[in-house]
Amino acid sequence: MADEEQRRVSRPHVLAVSFAGLPGHMIPLTSLCLDLAEAGVAITVAYPNSYFKRLEPAKLDVYASAGIRVVGVCDGLAYQEYLSPDTPRQQCEASIKIEDGLVELARAIAAESDSPITCIIYDIFVPSGSSVAKRLGIHEVGFWTQSAVSLAAHLVAIEKHSSLKDSRSEITSIPGCPAFPFRELPTFLQSCDPSEYYFAYLTRCFDIAMRCPRILINTFCELEAETLDFVNKNKNVYAVGPLLPEPGRSFGDLIHSSTDECLRWLDKQKPSSVLYVSFGSIAMISEAQLAEVAAALESSECAFLMVVRTAMMEGGEDARFPMGFRERLFESGRAFFVEWAPQSQVLSHAAIGGFFTHCGWNSILEGIRAGVPFLCWPYFADQLLNCRCLVKAWGIGREFMDDSGSPLPPMGAYFITRDAIEEKVRGLMDPSSSSALREQCMQKSVVAAQTLSKDGSSYENLRSFISWLYDASGGNKPV
Repeated sequence: MADEEQRRVSRPHVLAVSFAGLPGHMIPLTSLCLDLAEAGVAITVAYPNSYFKRLEPAKLDVYASAGIRVVGVCDGLAYQEYLSPDTPRQQCEASIKIEDGLVELARAIAAESDSPITCIIYDIFVPSGSSVAKRLGIHEVGFWTQSAVSLAAHLVAIEKHSSLKDSRSEITSIPGCPAFPFRELPTFLQSCDPSEYYFAYLTRCFDIAMRCPRILINTFCELEAETLDFVNKNKNVYAVGPLLPEPGRSFGDLIHSSTDECLRWLDKQKPSSVLYVSFGSIAMISEAQLAEVAAALESSECAFLMVVRTAMMEGGEDARFPMGFRERLFESGRAFFVEWAPQSQVLSHAAIGGFFTHCGWNSILEGIRAGVPFLCWPYFADQLLNCRCLVKAWGIGREFMDDSGSPLPPMGAYFITRDAIEEKVRGLMDPSSSSALREQCMQKSVVAAQTLSKDGSSYENLRSFISWLYDASGGNKPV
């Protein structure tokens, strides 16, 4: 009995903290927590209150059954403030203000149970995570939700901001990443000005992160080996991806009503015949540009599944398509429209033959795992670099080019005509003109599966990390 009690007390207990509750950050953190919970690690996920209030209690039971407790922590924001024009700054401020709430939560857990928090895993964009660890005297682990190339770009921009700001020339110093123009740096680095709010905030985040004993990153060695070597000079970075959502237990499942209507529609389509169109949870598009996309999709003659989320147009307005567009395409059976889709399941469906995407990192990893080719239309943040790697480094995507053969600016900064979009869609979906691309995609898919299998690099890194968690807490290692 005493031995059983000791095992219970010394069981590792992780407090997991995301940046601002955004899907791009929460999806991989949720997947990581599920993996840890399956290994017997106690998990408490702390959401900002402004997002926690959106979660349906019944859906939280799914996580409870997996051994994960989900709680809300005061972050100083109301949910509607996330939708204001100054949203990114408010999210950064909330990630600082959340510190006291996290400390109070951990102390309450210690007082109320025999399983105190032993480690905090925090998104690198949450600089208060390290302070929480120090105040509580627990272990700290940084978590990077983006690519190794994006991590490297942040480090290079912060270290060389003076020369980059003066020259604004092509950046060639990241191993494993093709040369890219200054304008493709992650958006909030582009001032290269230490006195500017966002650049200063990121400098603070990375100063803390690079001193963190361990950093987990959502990528895999076989995809970004050279870049991982570059960012791992302190031997503290561990690739554990791709961390993919599980059906029924993803972050999206927590905040969206479950639906399989689009999957049933896909069941009726021919193999590799459907283009999946989704521009993520943040990208905004003008009414005129959306009309061009609609006209191109209709003229392309291919079937498509399109995510049309609430407030996806500039100004936060709901999408307005040309009159009769949705009705015509839906009634003909050529198209299906949803506000949200179980993306990982959609992409792995046999009917999907291409992915028209904003190039968010989670979307890319899901697409790579599914083996589908990409049509890239990045919006902001790390997405332009992701596009660059998809097209030039990994050879599994296509992008929009100008008449000189140079990549176009991001979505919203350049108007793309229906003819240009239709040409790219037809080229992507035509097996005869995309056969080499598809072969490369399938090769990457196989590698992504292998890295998560026994003896795969990410599998072994995650097992090693779990063993460390048990050692650090004095518990018995999982078998």
